[in-house]
Amino acid sequence: MQRADPDEELEGSISFDGEWPPGPVLGAKERGRMGSTAPPHGSEQTKPAARLGAEFDIASAKPLKPSRTIAMSPGVEAYCVRFSPDGTLLAVATSVGTVELFRTVDGAAACTLDPGGKRERRPCTALCFRPSSGGELTKNVLLTGDAHGDLRHWHATSGACLSSLHEAGNQVLSVAYRADGQLFASAGLDCAVRVYSEVTRTLLHTLAHGDGKTTAGHSNRVFAVKFHPSEPHLLVSGGWDSTVQVWDLREGRSVRSVFGPHLCGDGLDLAGNTLLTAAWAPTDQLQLWDVMTTQLLATFEWAQPSPQSEPCRLYAAQLGRGAAEGLIAAGGSGSNELRLIRKATGQVVGTLRHLDKAIYSLGFSSKGDMLVACTPSFCHFFDIAQLGNS
Repeated sequence: MQRADPDEELEGSISFDGEWPPGPVLGAKERGRMGSTAPPHGSEQTKPAARLGAEFDIASAKPLKPSRTIAMSPGVEAYCVRFSPDGTLLAVATSVGTVELFRTVDGAAACTLDPGGKRERRPCTALCFRPSSGGELTKNVLLTGDAHGDLRHWHATSGACLSSLHEAGNQVLSVAYRADGQLFASAGLDCAVRVYSEVTRTLLHTLAHGDGKTTAGHSNRVFAVKFHPSEPHLLVSGGWDSTVQVWDLREGRSVRSVFGPHLCGDGLDLAGNTLLTAAWAPTDQLQLWDVMTTQLLATFEWAQPSPQSEPCRLYAAQLGRGAAEGLIAAGGSGSNELRLIRKATGQVVGTLRHLDKAIYSLGFSSKGDMLVACTPSFCHFFDIAQLGNS
């Protein structure tokens, strides 16, 4: 299978001098199949998928008002955001390779994680906190990935770098922990998904292929990876090849795949067996799937206030938990907007439109009481209780 060579200039290649995430920079093949939902290898949809939200008037959706906003420093752009497990810190991956940590209670700066070194600075493109199980000795451990192919563990509270790994020839575009915190995964430029032991920090699996008949692995950059929340041997990934691969660690390969969602950012989430995808596409951007059967469950209508309005191509989406149960947050480029949507009906609860630039990343806190969404210049906080979720 043809793989992207990180040392070659390819059509559709990442440029860190331009917009991030690189949704608009697509090769001809990717543009041709973007947004398609044709099933691969002759598989058929057993029942029609629901289309949700068409009956609601988008003009009636109330505007979302941030409870507080953090402005990034001049010359520094925000690429990815995550809350700490206890919700007291927000970590922001930046264009200059650092991670900025802010207190969520007031938005004040807490500390800066700086890898230093003599190499040319390249962006920190992915991060996530280790889940808190209650028994770990070190809390607030943050995993980061960057465009050099480096993975680092940090103690977010003190700013200390705990360990580092290097993936030669790769650019890390996504990282994730398993729910128990015992494994973590990375994915990026070289199309492979790697799974490591958190205890030994050693590579356990390199996932790069399927069975050669019904699944094939990825053939282009991978922008999102997630572990299944309750099946410890399963994880999913998606990216520029317009597929979502379902990987089984017991078999060491892709065992199922979803064809259609063209992912250019953090556009995957899982709750139980329900898979959420957010595609960089003008239509059918936001969809729900059954991860066990790969059947399409629902497509959310993303209507605009007028026919002249530019569509929203999504970079990021997440399912709400806790206080935000039943909600979906999604945002992207084009119309540069954030929407909060009811999962059951597709009703738009609120929207934040006409932002300075695209929504690159977003996330709910673990308790679901806070939502954050970032553009390159700003991180906007929302208190779920004030949004009237019911």
